[in-house]
Amino acid sequence: MHFHLSNTVYSWHKLIGSQCLRLSQLCVRIPIIGADLSKHYKPDREVYLTAASLLELQPSQIMMVAAHQDDLRAARGVGFRTAFVPRPKEGPNGEKNNTPDAAWDVVVPDFNALAAALGA
Repeated sequence: MHFHLSNTVYSWHKLIGSQCLRLSQLCVRIPIIGADLSKHYKPDREVYLTAASLLELQPSQIMMVAAHQDDLRAARGVGFRTAFVPRPKEGPNGEKNNTPDAAWDVVVPDFNALAAALGA
């Protein structure tokens, strides 16, 4: 199976446009899709459908990567693939439950493992 990998950020903040992120010595431009474009907030299904439409991709061509399982459930509900990457210290005292549901396509401990799992 061949994958084309790219990054897009969905933010509940208003759209601030395409941002330049510094990765080592590279400057990579990634699209940022703000909540104001869909007029909805995660985990509303319209958020994910708007993102797919703006990216001109079918939901099955998109993978939602998150530590919040409610977001992953909603993304999976519209046909996105899913990857769970826990944040061990999520919450003020690290009390968040990081036990993944069995339903996710990919479950990895960190982003390096995610990259390896996706063949990057």
